[in-house]
Amino acid sequence: MTSSSAKTTNHISRAQHKSSRKGECGVTIFIVAVGMVSLLAMAVLAIDIVTLYVASGQAQQAADAAALAGAAARRTRLFLFDRDL
Repeated sequence: MTSSSAKTTNHISRAQHKSSRKGECGVTIFIVAVGMVSLLAMAVLAIDIVTLYVASGQAQQAADAAALAGAAARRTRLFLFDRDL
């Protein structure tokens, strides 16, 4: 009798478990959807951050090139100006 009573209690707990999950229909889809949206948002944020770093580097290179060009132009202009005197 112990084996049949164990089956009966196991069967009852399964029935109770199923009845307690009636209101959870569709929750998994919601959790997966929220996870996918979160993952997509993190990917977009990572792409934006990389784009900002690349743009910052390009702006720094442009500023450095402008400074070197200005210094070279001033040096050439001063050299030519001193020569004319």
